[in-house]
Amino acid sequence: MVTGIYGKEFVGMTPADKKEQLKPWAIMAARSKRSGFNDCEPVGYSLENHIYLGGEMMKKLGILYATMTGHSRTISEAIGKALEVQALNVSDRPVFADVDLLFIVGGIYSGTSLPSLSKFVKTLTSDRAKKVALVTSAARGQKQNTIRNILQKNGIEVLDEFACPGSFLFLSRGHPNEQDIQNAVDFAVKISGKEPQN
Repeated sequence: MVTGIYGKEFVGMTPADKKEQLKPWAIMAARSKRSGFNDCEPVGYSLENHIYLGGEMMKKLGILYATMTGHSRTISEAIGKALEVQALNVSDRPVFADVDLLFIVGGIYSGTSLPSLSKFVKTLTSDRAKKVALVTSAARGQKQNTIRNILQKNGIEVLDEFACPGSFLFLSRGHPNEQDIQNAVDFAVKISGKEPQN
């Protein structure tokens, strides 16, 4: 039996219903944390990008992107919309903490990832991002090997990598198109465990 705060039963409830029922407690928890109390977070919901997995477990998600052409931003925002998570630009120097699964979206330029992304990823540790899924936009199907190597060196597991067709100058014009972006979204939804939206 799946239970929530104060023994409330969630059996048969949709994730949206659970979220709505627990919303007041989540707000209370957030206010308590701002006041210095850290033991008031309700079981089953959080305001910080948590989602339900099979109605029983929670996973905190994050999305980070670096872009030069705008493709990675477009892909990230589409993934963010599907997962209900804000996509953050590496240039804004975002702070991640205790993220269960971080999506890193980036392109390949002159055979490698953007230096700004590599520099940021070097600061990631396993207590900030437990696992990572890579989404790569590239005209020639390259992968983010540099980013993967940095993550693995930092003790962060890379679950998988999705190659999304991109374009640069005269290469692969018209990509990523709507289907490319949807494929990236489908990958993110599947690997996150989030229930598909009808």
